[in-house]
Amino acid sequence: LDGTSFVPVIEGRSMPRRTIFWRQSNAKAVMQDGLKYIVTTDKEHVDTHYLFDLKKDPQEQTNLVDDYPDVVGRLQGALKVWENDLWRERQPTLKKR
Repeated sequence: LDGTSFVPVIEGRSMPRRTIFWRQSNAKAVMQDGLKYIVTTDKEHVDTHYLFDLKKDPQEQTNLVDDYPDVVGRLQGALKVWENDLWRERQPTLKKR
């Protein structure tokens, strides 16, 4: 984890809270406060959404996406901000002539 010290874990304390984002192939996800929100996109560009409570369901067996629309909306928003930040960071700097 960039910029995160693991000293608290070594000393037996918990890690500071952190939101973690990732993308891989046809999926993107965000993990925050023990919740994991995943979006996968199939070949027809149809998205499937998942929400798991990793504290209660570490094997990700029960999709809670329909049960907690407010949580899904919050995590979708965080994922969108992260994706927009990534996009801006990858844009080339235009030089004035």
